Order: sequence, then C-alpha cells, then structure tokens
Amino acid sequence: MIHIGLIIALINITIALEFMREPEVDTVAKNAFLVISFLLFYLFLFLLGFYAKFGYRAGTKFFLVQALMGLVFAALMAATYRNGYLSIAVTVIYVYSILIMVVRRYRRVNACLEEFFQDAEGEGKEP
Repeated sequence: MIHIGLIIALINITIALEFMREPEVDTVAKNAFLVISFLLFYLFLFLLGFYAKFGYRAGTKFFLVQALMGLVFAALMAATYRNGYLSIAVTVIYVYSILIMVVRRYRRVNACLEEFFQDAEGEGKEP
C-alpha cells in the first residue's frame, strides 16, 4: 500500500507545480500543497526502504537528517511563499540535496559491502 501513497504524492507534486504558474491561485495554498506533496512523497519513498535488503536499509541517523531537511524546506518555503520562482528554486535545491545524500549513502554502503565480501572470501589479504 505504500507504493500507492507514493504514486498519489507524485501526482500531487505535478498538480502543485502546475498551480505555481497560475496567478489566480492563492500563493499560500500553492506552496502549502507543494510542501505537503513533497514531504509525503519522500516519507513514502523512505518507508519503502524497510523492504530493502539488509545491508541497504537506512538507519535512524539518515531518517533524522531527512526529517531535518524537510523542516528546513518547509521553513524556507514559508519564508519565500510570495515569490513563485524563488519557491521553485528552493524546491529544486531540496530535491537535489536529497538526491546527493541518497547517492552518497548508496556508494558508501556499496563500498562497505564489497569490502566485507572481499574479506569474507579471503581476497585482498596479504600472505
């Protein structure tokens, strides 16, 4: 059922970004809808991590950092709600910062797992 929430949140993000171009829609409502949609999307996305392989599951520190980033994102969106272009810029920075963190974590986990398996097979040890 988590994947259904993920799809609905993604659809809401698309709708919220379409509303950003519309001057008739209230700016507070547009930004609130965008923030809630993004936070729900990443919540559902990271909840799917519970189904990942053991070595790839994220820890508490990762989730706390993501929650802090979500709070900072919401605060920056609240501070820039009157300027649509600035709000979109804040959104882009938020999305790419999460992407960078996820990629860095994936590379670190892969390096640790490769090292673990090499040590387990006896490779890389000096005679």
